[in-house]
Amino acid sequence: IWLAADNGLYRYNGKAYEHFKHPLEKGNAVFGVFEDDKARVWCNNISGQFFYVENGKMELFIDLFEQLKGQLREFIVTPNELVVFTSDNIIRVDLETKSISEQFDQPKLVGNIQRHENGYAHLVGDFIKHRDRNFKTIDSFYIGSSSKFTKQFGLTGTVGVALNEKIKFLYFNGKGVINIYTYGIKGHKLSRLKIPKPLKSRKINYIFNQNSKFWILTDLGIFICNYHNGALKLEQRLFKKDYTTKIIVDHEENFWLATKGNGIKIMPNIHVSQFNIPSSQLNISAIEKVDDSTVITGTKQGVGSILHVRK
Repeated sequence: IWLAADNGLYRYNGKAYEHFKHPLEKGNAVFGVFEDDKARVWCNNISGQFFYVENGKMELFIDLFEQLKGQLREFIVTPNELVVFTSDNIIRVDLETKSISEQFDQPKLVGNIQRHENGYAHLVGDFIKHRDRNFKTIDSFYIGSSSKFTKQFGLTGTVGVALNEKIKFLYFNGKGVINIYTYGIKGHKLSRLKIPKPLKSRKINYIFNQNSKFWILTDLGIFICNYHNGALKLEQRLFKKDYTTKIIVDHEENFWLATKGNGIKIMPNIHVSQFNIPSSQLNISAIEKVDDSTVITGTKQGVGSILHVRK
């Protein structure tokens, strides 16, 4: 697994960490780990430098400080281009010639890029663009004037997109609450989506699609939701005290969770649940399964209890 940290890029093989550094690197922190089709691992920094690791060595690809002016931006790497998303434009860099071009002559509202099984999705101007892995447009959904996001909703941050086989939606923070709207249905009109009350005041950092469920990573844990009848239904909440930023699944189906300020956490089984029990029943010394929904516990103080794990 590759980790971008405040003191550099690391590769972890399950036993040891390997640190990667470039002599021309400005600062220590790196961000945005991305693996391209050639198995090169890319990262960037706040100074606008973009690096990749190939054959065990970190290489500096390009410095875009003049274009980004200190903005830390998302990026992807297609077979032919490095594509960088600023707040109001898209910068494209040819991987062979390193020629730089800006996609738009005039500034446009550009949202976060969402990577999915068949390519990418993101907001640009008045449209949601669905693109293939070469960043060519597959579908374009008109959602109305993008200026309404900044005026009507009091947009803070950027607009994100999430989708699965059931639903497509965009989300953003506005006026202190989360706003989520479906798109691509009912004549391409936006339709507000009902969301769980505990989620409304949170900051969404990342949305991960797992088995048709949305794992919504926020500043206070993960909200696992399912879409049903025009609403996101909360099924489970994990790591309620952690500022969660990113999650990936490895080839052995371990879940790796990145947090801000609390390191990396690993979940070997997503079906593991946590149950809160009274303080008088802590210090458990024995546990016995009764059936698929009931266990009996005993403490060192001789207190026995029955725990119903399904309701």
